[in-house]
Amino acid sequence: MTTRWLAAVTDTHARRLRELDPILAAPRPFEPLEETTRGDTQLLTATAGRSRAAGLARTSHQRPIEFASCFGALRHHSLYAHLDGPDLAEALRALLETWRERLATDDPTEIETAASITWPSRDTAPLPALAQYGFSPTAVIAVRGAAAAAAADIADAGRAQTTEGLHPESNVRIRVAEPEDLESAVSLHMELLRFDEQFGTCTVRAATEDALRANLASSLARGDGTHILAERYGKPVGLAIVSLPEHTGWLTGLVAADRIGYVACLSVRATFRGQGLGRALMRVAHRRLYDSGVDTILLHHALANPHSTPFWCALGYRPLWTQWAARPGTPMFPPPPRRP
Repeated sequence: MTTRWLAAVTDTHARRLRELDPILAAPRPFEPLEETTRGDTQLLTATAGRSRAAGLARTSHQRPIEFASCFGALRHHSLYAHLDGPDLAEALRALLETWRERLATDDPTEIETAASITWPSRDTAPLPALAQYGFSPTAVIAVRGAAAAAAADIADAGRAQTTEGLHPESNVRIRVAEPEDLESAVSLHMELLRFDEQFGTCTVRAATEDALRANLASSLARGDGTHILAERYGKPVGLAIVSLPEHTGWLTGLVAADRIGYVACLSVRATFRGQGLGRALMRVAHRRLYDSGVDTILLHHALANPHSTPFWCALGYRPLWTQWAARPGTPMFPPPPRRP
C-alpha cells in the first residue's frame, strides 16, 4: 500500500480514538510497506469492503534468565493496528487473518508462544474480532488522571485516621527503603508475582528471583525515594515501588502526557491485607510521584484478580488500554497440516 493510503487509515483511526478517549497518545504513523518489512517486524494491511486496516506485527524473543520473561511467553508475537471504515470488527478480522497466516510456521503445541494486542479500553467496536480468533483480555493499563485523582484523594482523606491513613494502634511504620532492605523487597515482590501467577499474567521462572534481586539492588542504590516499605513491629509487611518520569520513556506511546509516573509494584503480605495498608503505601507513593512533577500515572494490573479493579478504581485509576492474548490451541494459531 502507498504512504497516502497508510496515512489516511492512521488519520481516521486517530480522530476516532481522540473522540473516544482524549487522554490516549496520538497513534504512531506507519512507514511505507517496503521500508517496514525487515527481520522480525512486518507491516500488514487488509481490507474488508469499505473498511481498511494496517498493523505492525513484531516477534520478540526472551531468555528465561531475564526478569522481563516473567511477564510473557518466551516467543511473543505482538500487533499494533490502525482501523478505518464503517465496520471496524470486519477490518480487524481481515487483519488478524493476514497475521494468522504469518504465524502458520509456529509450532501449535509450543506453550511458550503467545500473540498479543494492546487495545484502547474504550474502543469496543472491533472486539468481536478478537474474541473470534481466541483472544482473551488478561491485563489492564490503568491511568490516574488529575480530576479522578483529586476526587479519590478527597474521599481517601475523609477515611484516613492518621497521616498515612492507618489506625494509631496498628504499629505500622512506613518509610523509604534503603539498599540494606534488599532481601525484604525481594521477598515482598516475589509474593506479589506468585499471587499474580494464578491469573496467567506472569510466570515465575527458575531465574526470576535472582533477576529481580539484581534489578532491585540497582534501583535501590539510586536512593531516589521510589521504594516504600511498610513494617509492623520491625518486620516488613508491605512494599510499593514507583518509577519517576526519567525512567518511564517506554510508556510515552500510551498516554498524552509529557511526564509519566508508573506504579511498578504494590505488595502486602497476605495476612495483612484488608487493613488499609495498601492505601497507606499508595498515599506515600503518590506523594513521591507528584512531588517529582508527573502529569499522570500509569500501572498494570491483572483483570482476573478480584481485588485489583475495585482497589485501583477507588484510588482514581480507570482502564486506558486492555491487553488481549492468545495461545496455541486457539483459532489464532493454525493447526498443523494433517498427514496423509
